Amino acid sequence: MAGVKGTKSRFSSVSPYKIGLFFLACMALCKGATASDWGDSVSEWLDLKASLVQQLQYNDNMTLSPTQPQAASGYFLNPSLQAIHTSESYNISVKAQGNIKRYDNSLFDCENYSVGLNSQYKTRRSVFKMTGTYGSSCAYSTQAQETGVIIPGVQSTNYNLAPTWIWQLTPLSQVNLGVNYTNRSYSGGASSTKGTSSTTGTSSTAPTSYQNYDSYTINLGLNHAWDRYLSLNEGLYFMDSQYMGSNASTQRSIGLQLGGQYAISERWSANFSAGIRRTEIQSNSTGTSSPNSSSMSPLGNASLIYQSDPSMFSIGYSNTIMPSALGLTMQNQSVTARYSYKFTPHLSLNINSIALQSESLGGQSTAGTKASSYSRETFSNTVAVVWDFMKNWQLKGSYLYRWQKIQGEASAESNTVMLSLNYALDEIEELDTGKYNMFDNTNVYSGTIENRQPWF
Repeated sequence: MAGVKGTKSRFSSVSPYKIGLFFLACMALCKGATASDWGDSVSEWLDLKASLVQQLQYNDNMTLSPTQPQAASGYFLNPSLQAIHTSESYNISVKAQGNIKRYDNSLFDCENYSVGLNSQYKTRRSVFKMTGTYGSSCAYSTQAQETGVIIPGVQSTNYNLAPTWIWQLTPLSQVNLGVNYTNRSYSGGASSTKGTSSTTGTSSTAPTSYQNYDSYTINLGLNHAWDRYLSLNEGLYFMDSQYMGSNASTQRSIGLQLGGQYAISERWSANFSAGIRRTEIQSNSTGTSSPNSSSMSPLGNASLIYQSDPSMFSIGYSNTIMPSALGLTMQNQSVTARYSYKFTPHLSLNINSIALQSESLGGQSTAGTKASSYSRETFSNTVAVVWDFMKNWQLKGSYLYRWQKIQGEASAESNTVMLSLNYALDEIEELDTGKYNMFDNTNVYSGTIENRQPWF
């Protein structure tokens, strides 16, 4: 940990004042544009959404260290702007967003930004989709959830591209083919001494740096609706992950999965799937004696969902694999529970809980320890109260408790309190003056740009 205490993000010279002025200028340009600037039919083919979220946060253990907790208070500024076009045959959405974080301990200062594309083209029997993202972020934000190994001062750059083709084979059957490519690279910061934990500064088997990787997966699936209550699906997938660096390796998985969705009643529904996968691991490192290996393991998902007018509840189990920043492909088994309740149309309560057991499938970690020795158990619970107190304004207060146990270390926990204020500038509508205003959220297509999903 001592190796990174003085490290600052490579974007730390960017002034939040300048970023704020840039965002306000963008909103002013959109708000002040006239029909002559944009064309008479702009409101017919272009929707714009924008938001500005501000958050105050206090965390009593930023690094999830069991022996040396570091508390920090911070202020976040999160602007976003989305442009959307829809028509009968295609739609396209482009979204840009940033997240500037400033703490009383500058070790945790960072800037996140991303640009995403979500497009779809429809013919009589086919749907073609293309999603992609490019972004840069402080790595510890994502690694707290993904691996539990937190190294401040490291910046990650992420690319993702995911084309999908869906063909309507019959009125009740669909064939889908998808490819998902992800590239992650890390820069800045510094690794702790080999064999020393980045979170505790003590001897540990936990990896002490992040590894760059490329990963792609190919999915081929078939969906069939038997009736209005039951639909079944089967899928075949192949995943290849290339980890770079001194402990380079190639890890490949192939699997088969069967599943379905069943509407039990008007309010109850269930999802389920099960299958098997084979994983092969090949070491690409020079001067290592790590043998190649292969293994078979099960996979599966199941969930039960209840929905009514004022409340929603769900519980689920998941067994998936994902590439990770540790140079390892991780097998994640999790149990999740979610509950939400609307006290009024403008006031709601949300509770999310997850228990996760994560273990590497094989290879070699960046700390020089056998990957099969790396495992982690974690539990987190979030309670949030959301109040839409005015049109386009939202106030949110939340509390997050997190506990984790990495093999070879003592358990650690953290408590985080957050207060957020969100102001949304929504769909542009034409005014009598010929200018455009972003204050209506009616019929806005909101496509996701997040493709960081579990690989089966």
